Amino acid sequence: MYFIIVVTILSLILNNNICIGKKGNNLYVGGSGFGNFSSIQDAIDISNDNDTIIIYEGTYYENFIVNKSVDIIGFSNDNVKINGNGGLYGIMIRSDYINISGLTISDCKTAIL
Repeated sequence: MYFIIVVTILSLILNNNICIGKKGNNLYVGGSGFGNFSSIQDAIDISNDNDTIIIYEGTYYENFIVNKSVDIIGFSNDNVKINGNGGLYGIMIRSDYINISGLTISDCKTAIL
């Protein structure tokens, strides 16, 4: 069992893919090509419950509201930054069963509200 998990993780790292255990679609923010979004909120707005939003490296100057049960995953833990533009919140959560990881949130009064 452990060998299969390790091989799977290594395969994901080597292929630069992210795989989440839930069923749903993967949506991408900040990448290039068809199907990539320029803002996190745009990806959330078009997503459905159980989708995964994968955010590529960069600094995103936005405040966003998560109102669906989605996973929001930063592609690189140290290099995906949310700058809240001095607003009240960086991320406002308005739904259950949300997983957020791999993001650094700055320049807002409350990181997650």
